[in-house]
Amino acid sequence: MLKLWIVALAFGALAAGEKEPPGAVPGCGGPAEKPKEKNYGTVTDTNSCEKRYLEVKGKPVLASCMRHCPRKNASYPLRNGERCLQFMKKGFLLERADESKNTCRLGLCLFGKCRRLRNLYPVMCTVPQDKEDLRE
Repeated sequence: MLKLWIVALAFGALAAGEKEPPGAVPGCGGPAEKPKEKNYGTVTDTNSCEKRYLEVKGKPVLASCMRHCPRKNASYPLRNGERCLQFMKKGFLLERADESKNTCRLGLCLFGKCRRLRNLYPVMCTVPQDKEDLRE
């Protein structure tokens, strides 16, 4: 019985020495962190390779001229001449509340890089949800 009282007193002393109530897990109960904004959506194919996309008027356009394959730890350039978009974020000086804050410039893929076309105005673009393409 004496041992039981000693254990109970030791546990009480340990619990009294903590600043937080017992059972509180660090990091819980605080405000949830806001997820970071993405600059592109990804489409994963059957080989687990990813392509990055943006949308213009509801149509997907490449955001990167590279295909990333994490399983093989490699990246491959896409075909030259594919249309692509360069993402530009307008973080300030928004004149209208209904205007998208994301703008893109149209370009063409050339040896794995998106080369911007000259004399073209920026277009409004959106970041699509991530998808899986299960076609072979």
